Amino acid sequence: MERRSDVITYRHMSHSSKTPSHMISDTIAGLRDHQMLTAFLILSLPYYCTTALTLAKSRSVWVEQGLVRGQIYNVDGRQIQIFRGIPFAEPPVGNLRFAKPVKKSRWTQELLAAEYGPPCIQFMVDLHRYDKFSAENMKQQSEDCLYLNIFSLYDHEDESKISPVIVWIHGGSFLAGSADTGIDMETVVRNIVLNGITFVSINYRLGPLGFINMQVGEKVEGNFGIWDQVMALQWIHENIKQFGGDPSKVTLMGESAGGASCSLLALSPVTEGLAHRAIIMSGSSTAGWAVHRHGIPAWSVENLAKYLRCEKSVNDKCLSEIIEGVQAELVPCVMDAQTPREQMSCLRKSLNFSSAILRKSLTNELGVSKIVVDGELVPEFGAELVQKHAVFPS
Repeated sequence: MERRSDVITYRHMSHSSKTPSHMISDTIAGLRDHQMLTAFLILSLPYYCTTALTLAKSRSVWVEQGLVRGQIYNVDGRQIQIFRGIPFAEPPVGNLRFAKPVKKSRWTQELLAAEYGPPCIQFMVDLHRYDKFSAENMKQQSEDCLYLNIFSLYDHEDESKISPVIVWIHGGSFLAGSADTGIDMETVVRNIVLNGITFVSINYRLGPLGFINMQVGEKVEGNFGIWDQVMALQWIHENIKQFGGDPSKVTLMGESAGGASCSLLALSPVTEGLAHRAIIMSGSSTAGWAVHRHGIPAWSVENLAKYLRCEKSVNDKCLSEIIEGVQAELVPCVMDAQTPREQMSCLRKSLNFSSAILRKSLTNELGVSKIVVDGELVPEFGAELVQKHAVFPS
């Protein structure tokens, strides 16, 4: 099977003896589209804004689920449109917890897309507390978090114009981050959108909510956070043209865990036709920290149940606070559940992640969330996928 994606790897500066200019030269050699090249360079180099965006008016567009209203801004004599907080899947709560995302159903009233959606629950709880751009929104973190944001040029004289798309997947060890962490969106507008690129950023579930897994016979169920990314790509494929994006020119872009995600999504059979290039920074599906290879995965449902049963080591100083953070009805079902399916059902109904102490202690005990080989989204380990399916620019 020949793979369609151009996979571009941009290694972290500290891991290479090359100078930044050499690294950029090596990378851009494979970027065949001038607009993608421009976007890569402007994200790699510092840029300082001098003029604020000015809100001009609102604009409504139809998507598959209904009407959505965003905002149009004036900048440097041109107009750009921004739609924030568009839901691309049903809220992954209740019976949809610890499961693949479900396509968003239709809404009956116009959806106002003027504010970022809440970030997903964070499991490195202090990482973005003081983030210059997202710290305030981090206070709104929720399990109902599957939202995306769209930034694109707007031409009122010809709304049919379309441009290449970059989909940004954030990093954070699959434990932290969101669609708006660490990014000055005004700079994104000036450096990317004004250069003719439609920019989309997405949320995905983190920690056990996104990467809990269980063995079911020959198969493994898990990777729910990566399935969220797939669902976002499907939504983008179906709707991005309404916002001026070209669904046939989608480039994935991410760093760290986001880079590993891009690497995997560029090679997975599930994403065929949804993405066409990838810019991968400081992460890879071949990295041992990103994809589990040997033994029982750290974030397996069995490991999580053992931890909550106190069969794993717990810092005595935190034990009482941890217990207080777990709902009382959890204890009996965790103690009684025997099979992975029973354990998963118990945790789906009862596990409360509102306690920062519980989340922090889970991360300290179980470590970085990892992707698992599941035979579907991830049919093989990263190295094997690269050997069989990667197509590198000549």
